[in-house]
Amino acid sequence: MNLHRLARDGVVLLAFGLAFYLVTLLIQYLGSGEAESMAQEVSFDRRQAEQLYNEKNWVQSAVHFERLVQDDPFNGHAWFFLGYSYNRQQIPFYTLVNRELRRTTPDPQKITQWNDQLKVAMQRAVPPLIRATDFPRYRNQARFMLARMHAYHGDRDMALQYLSEALQDGFISNYKGGLANGGIFEFRQIRDTEEFRQMVNWEKENHLLRRRSR
Repeated sequence: MNLHRLARDGVVLLAFGLAFYLVTLLIQYLGSGEAESMAQEVSFDRRQAEQLYNEKNWVQSAVHFERLVQDDPFNGHAWFFLGYSYNRQQIPFYTLVNRELRRTTPDPQKITQWNDQLKVAMQRAVPPLIRATDFPRYRNQARFMLARMHAYHGDRDMALQYLSEALQDGFISNYKGGLANGGIFEFRQIRDTEEFRQMVNWEKENHLLRRRSR
């Protein structure tokens, strides 16, 4: 009688263990399928974002980078290039403003209209670029872009603050001749200030430090 009971209990225990094992496998299978589906969705947006970025389709690349940061708020790459895509949408308006300013009699109404469009693009670019400063890999490039936009729109203090933070962190612009050559037109309103001249010297020091470290 005891042997019969022990055998019966053993069979029940074995069946319970087998059922638990099968349920665990099923959960893992369903979970992996969901994770794979999410990964495919994210990778699709990543591929689209990178492709459109390479094609310089800034409007559509921003759409996909926006989806990436929604899926993963800790994706520093996506935050930076979302801000970069919005920032690049300003270029046509910069071109129009500069072209108009070179005319004998510039039209202030047109310039104001284009600057309003620039402000809209800037308002979209600033939040993701600020978020990108949380990630060391993109921090100084984001600061540099923020400095340029604030300088162009006359916010001198913010421009100098972001530029100072980037340079004191070792940043070097990729412009030939650096900050001193005058090629970064957004800085024209702060170029003659003592603070900007100090930052030109900081960039030169960063160049020397980098050369010595090689």
